Amino acid sequence: MAQRCRNASTRSPIRTYETWFAALPATLRGQVAEMWGPPPGNVMTHTDGAGRRFVLIPRLQFGNVVIAAQPDWGYLQSNKALRSVNALPPHHQYLAFFLWMQHEWKAHAWVSPFTNIVLQRGKNEGPAWDDAIALMLGPTPHIHPERLGSNGGIANKRKGLAQVPGWYNLSTPADNAETYFELRARLLRYHGQPDPKVRVEYEPLIRAEVARTGLDRALDLATVAFPEYATRVTDYLDELDRTNTPSGTKVLGEGPEAEVLVGMVYAMLGSEFREALTALGRDARTTGSVLINAVLIEGRPVDDAIATVLQTPSPVVRGHLARALDYAGRLAEAPRELTSILAALDGRWLEPGPMDDPIRKPASVPPGRTLYNFDQAAIPTAEAEVIGAKQAEALIAEHRAKHGERGRPRTDRASPGRERRPARGGL
Repeated sequence: MAQRCRNASTRSPIRTYETWFAALPATLRGQVAEMWGPPPGNVMTHTDGAGRRFVLIPRLQFGNVVIAAQPDWGYLQSNKALRSVNALPPHHQYLAFFLWMQHEWKAHAWVSPFTNIVLQRGKNEGPAWDDAIALMLGPTPHIHPERLGSNGGIANKRKGLAQVPGWYNLSTPADNAETYFELRARLLRYHGQPDPKVRVEYEPLIRAEVARTGLDRALDLATVAFPEYATRVTDYLDELDRTNTPSGTKVLGEGPEAEVLVGMVYAMLGSEFREALTALGRDARTTGSVLINAVLIEGRPVDDAIATVLQTPSPVVRGHLARALDYAGRLAEAPRELTSILAALDGRWLEPGPMDDPIRKPASVPPGRTLYNFDQAAIPTAEAEVIGAKQAEALIAEHRAKHGERGRPRTDRASPGRERRPARGGL
């Protein structure tokens, strides 16, 4: 390993990189040269004792597998880049890495546990042929394992052309976590909305949800303007996540065990389980944990656990514990996080699944499914409904302004006993 580390870089000769660079579209070459200078730039270049210059590509090679660091985005590489207000074009070493992967290493696939490639310029819904992303990836399949509940999977799937098998993080949130589920969802949609004009429409809805949770008073947000407002709330919720997740992350492919499993399933059962225990005069956290532990860890039958802990039958609690067994089984399928990556590398079909956090939506597990973000049960979002209503009102107002009273809507009633047929064969 020490020898591998000493030789852990590929030195791509400048002439080789210049040949690759010259084959790129003139528009992209101009953008790169304007920001980073002519090739090879000054990011991770090396001159040997003979005066030959190279672009360095750090990597470790294990047979046919290369492990390499994601190239640096570039903002800290020059003052000009740091002052830039728009998306940066890729710097020369960034380009060299992906062009080396295409033309010299000839990778069959690229697996990116982390990537910032979607921060490059270009279309958000599938890159154009001359966008930097399309040119850097070329025909190389992109596989990006994505954490359930993370908004980054959307961009990697649409803009980064990635297959996105899901994995989940360990989480044992506090009892008030559900209070912030809708707020988190609205903030995710706000931060993920690329259109500034549409993003403005999200602001009153986020403020209303913050007020409902009481965070506006707790965080003293009365005089704070957007986007700082959204940043403060997001930072607070992230800190709350860290505080309420003592187990931290996990090894990919391994599921929770013992008290971590109990805590996560307790959270997945949600407020209805806690309310059922509270109605029986029990402390929800303590009694719920004891019941789940008895069923999942000790392996006792549900009815036996209820009789021992509650000492009274409860069909409602029985139903929740049956769900606890189902949720634990879904979490136990964590090895699919790895097998799904291997299946993607083999070019096989992956079952689709929702892109959501297991605590918020238990149906998002088992992991290892290719993630989708369209959920009919969650459509339309609150923001989409407000924007849609405004657009409809504007359309009606424009029509009436143009046509006057003739533009007033008429009621088209069908005659009794007659079937209404759409005009021109439409629907």
